[in-house]
Amino acid sequence: MKRNRLFKLVGAIFLAAVIAIPFAAGCAAPAPAPAPAPEVLKWRFHTLQNETYVGGAMYQKFAELVKEKTNGKMEVEIFYSGTLGYKGPEMQDVIGQGLVELSEWQPMVTAGAETEWWSIGDFGFAIPNPEAGAEAGKRLLPLFKQYVPDDITLVDAGNLDQPITMGLWTDREIKTFDDLKGLKVRVYFPLMREYVFKPLGMEALWIPSAECYVALQTGLIDGVLRTLTGGLSGKYYELVKYYYAFQPMDFAGGVTGIMGNTEMINALPGDVREGLMDAGDTWVKWVQADLYPNWSDYTPDSYGGEASPDEIRAILEEKGLKMYKIPELWERAEAFALSGLEEWAAETGPAAQAAANAVLEARAMYPGINPRFESFEAWHIS
Repeated sequence: MKRNRLFKLVGAIFLAAVIAIPFAAGCAAPAPAPAPAPEVLKWRFHTLQNETYVGGAMYQKFAELVKEKTNGKMEVEIFYSGTLGYKGPEMQDVIGQGLVELSEWQPMVTAGAETEWWSIGDFGFAIPNPEAGAEAGKRLLPLFKQYVPDDITLVDAGNLDQPITMGLWTDREIKTFDDLKGLKVRVYFPLMREYVFKPLGMEALWIPSAECYVALQTGLIDGVLRTLTGGLSGKYYELVKYYYAFQPMDFAGGVTGIMGNTEMINALPGDVREGLMDAGDTWVKWVQADLYPNWSDYTPDSYGGEASPDEIRAILEEKGLKMYKIPELWERAEAFALSGLEEWAAETGPAAQAAANAVLEARAMYPGINPRFESFEAWHIS
């Protein structure tokens, strides 16, 4: 009798254990959920450069480097042609206030109210050749850096030698200086419009580069001051017959960098901040070693990537564009630039005067004439 009770007790315990097993399994701690993917930081980059010009390739490369150097933790979206709605002189305030995270830093483009003298690059006609331009850039960069506001951090900046020749694209045949009077010309540089083109009798104005083709087509403007590479990219040859070459003049524009909001950069996780700054350093070296020496290779249109400057000239000759230099026009433009530089520096203050002296010293060191300018057939006017 006792044995039967023992068997019943053992059986009951065994049955209870068997029944409890599924419930116990159901109450076990759940397997840990996979960790969420880290959130990617997405920053905006403002530029006035056109996506189909070399600046497009230049800043797109920076975006690629940021993603690489931060191991995908940060991505930069480029907004070309000023599509965020800000103009160059506003950008220091815009970045300083954190309204946009990143922007191009080109002193003559992004000069603000406190750094008006950065616009000295507008006096490019005071520079006779690429060597003088490179020397001017080396002398100006440390002056520029002294005046970068505390709320702005330069991700990086450097002297990016840019030996280019700009010229006037127009459908008008110029035979005398009177033919220049009233000519409506798109000129990127404000001080050049005021101190050089206006005294020459032209009506100089600014419109975005992306709108130049339609402006030429509709007669809103009569000409555009731009490089052969830029004109090829913009297809101006479809609308005009002439290209009148000037000397290289984009010297302070060769001082180029990227600026960001100091507080926002300092608030980044350490590894992301380090990756961002590393991307800037790598980008400057790439621009210096690869992009600027092969300028036309990075113009992403139907000819870019294949055409050197000489090949571009050959392409445009085949399309019927007539390319000349006008020595008399250059001499007069240079004289206006030099007198304008002196007047502007005296009015603007000591920093502007120091910058002007740097330009004049570079000019004195390298007084030669640009060989690329000399290679154009002369077209004389009276």
